[in-house]
Amino acid sequence: YVKTINVPFQLDEYYTVYPNPPKDFIMVTVDPKFKSSILLINSEGDVISVPETIEDGYVKLDISFLTAGLYVIRIEQNEQVKSKKIVIP
Repeated sequence: YVKTINVPFQLDEYYTVYPNPPKDFIMVTVDPKFKSSILLINSEGDVISVPETIEDGYVKLDISFLTAGLYVIRIEQNEQVKSKKIVIP
């Protein structure tokens, strides 16, 4: 007999964003078992398209062309959404 226990997925446990403050790139780690969506949003609420490199569990966002200011990284994974503020100096 095997008992199955449903453990709720907590996005906070599975993602990190670094460095902060960033210079030329932002690294986002996510759980590769789940589909992820990562958006970069400027202070006016516009989604910014940035080149990205995706590897197993890592997404590298090229932000070298962005101007200084406040941005938000929005991570959606397994029907959960988390946001993190990033200041580009």
